[in-house]
Amino acid sequence: MKKSLGINVLSLFILSFPLLTQAQLEALPLTVDDLMALDSVSNPQLSPDGEWVAYVVRSRDMEEDKSNSQIFMVASAGS
Repeated sequence: MKKSLGINVLSLFILSFPLLTQAQLEALPLTVDDLMALDSVSNPQLSPDGEWVAYVVRSRDMEEDKSNSQIFMVASAGS
């Protein structure tokens, strides 16, 4: 019973996937305002020991006409 329920749920998901994809394709295209609202990542720098990567994330506040930059660090192994 559990196996057939799992198969039915999986089948339903697989069959509905094209519908989800079609709905996403019909979404509105990106506008200039959408692009300006995206954060940007820049200036990656590797630490001298190679263990860390520092990078800058810049966000924009369109209403106040300001931008904010923050420095983040992540292990170079990706974790």
